[in-house]
Amino acid sequence: MSAAPVVLDDVAYADLLGAAIERIPAASQGRWTLHAPVDPGITLLELFAHLLDQRVYWLDQESAEQLRAVLALLGEAPAHSSAAATVVRLVDRSSGAPTASRAVPAGAVLELAAQGAATRFTTTGPATVLPVAAVGVTAGGADHTAELLRGAGVPLLRADGKPDAAALTLTLRAAPQPGDNKISQADAKGRLEAAGYANVSNLRLDGDGIWRGVGVKEGKSVDVSLDYQGNIFPR
Repeated sequence: MSAAPVVLDDVAYADLLGAAIERIPAASQGRWTLHAPVDPGITLLELFAHLLDQRVYWLDQESAEQLRAVLALLGEAPAHSSAAATVVRLVDRSSGAPTASRAVPAGAVLELAAQGAATRFTTTGPATVLPVAAVGVTAGGADHTAELLRGAGVPLLRADGKPDAAALTLTLRAAPQPGDNKISQADAKGRLEAAGYANVSNLRLDGDGIWRGVGVKEGKSVDVSLDYQGNIFPR
């Protein structure tokens, strides 16, 4: 038969304060007659009752030492505390679809603004944002890219613990190549329009021999480039 638990926290704040107020007439020999909350003495009694109520509450709580002792009897130990960590996707939105890497310094503050209450993380080291056009993953000889793109979990390790291989493939965006561009402005505009860009404007040839301008595609205004080889690059 199990023993009934011993309850030590059996006195509430109101009980402690009431017991103290009841003792005022005898303890003060009748000289303390105002027992209302406006009396400074009652305020002190309320404070002491609050502090004593906290101490009585902790009598029924397991201390950290008791918890560690019980875990030691079971052959376990509490895990060390550590800061919350997560994996975040860094997207360079400064130019729409960048073709160059961007450095993120250590200590940069990242905010997950999509949540109700903003959660902030700080990078522990420097990072590089690559101009990734596509991501693929293979594990156990199978292509799991479709699961990755729809946000499903991808099993990278075998359930039986045997050795296996997994690979993450990053396809980077190509950058326009500098060179002696013989394409005329009219021809460059025509090629961009043929590629589906409407209302091409601000078309100019920069110092690297790359035509750069603005066009509308799929209802969105985008920066677009055309190099000397005739390759088109949205940005």
